[in-house]
Amino acid sequence: MPVVSIVGLVGIALLGAAGASALARRWRLSLGARIAIPLGVVVVMLVPVGDLTAAGYVRGVIGDLSITSMVLLVATIGSSIAGRTLFPRRDITVLSCVAVIIAALLYPLALGASAFDPYALGFGSMAMAVTLLLGAVLAWYVRLYLLVLCVTLGVAGYLLGALESRNLWDYLLDVPLAAYALSVVLRVFTRRMITRVGAA
Repeated sequence: MPVVSIVGLVGIALLGAAGASALARRWRLSLGARIAIPLGVVVVMLVPVGDLTAAGYVRGVIGDLSITSMVLLVATIGSSIAGRTLFPRRDITVLSCVAVIIAALLYPLALGASAFDPYALGFGSMAMAVTLLLGAVLAWYVRLYLLVLCVTLGVAGYLLGALESRNLWDYLLDVPLAAYALSVVLRVFTRRMITRVGAA
């Protein structure tokens, strides 16, 4: 099996494992259960069912997840096992805001809303590479290490050809990630509005 297929299937399996981990943490299960449940889900999703694995069927519907999504899924599983968040809430919020802004610009323009197609920049654009480098340096300076990690691993995955896509954007962002990021941003915004109204 090609490496790109393995990475794609593992990404989908991580999606299932992260969901199971979140439930295990909410139910306050033992440490052993919090370890065993996501591992069990990964195994079940990678066992062939007919011609494909369960992960393969899901992958056929939603496609490959980005490296950024995989990082967040691993962080979710790790947080469930450890019983605490691995990254500060600030990191998640900033990453979500960045993802929402990029998605709001990238997807409509890529679908023809303008003559300029930013998606094309993902095919080996030096300008995009320099922008990402500067963004990662700035993120490191302000201690947004989750953002640095996602950008670094995304670029590394792109250079190694870890996914089927040859566009750097697909290593950094995907539609499920954009939807998740939007939910985080809306939740933070709603919480702050409620706090302001309560303090008024």
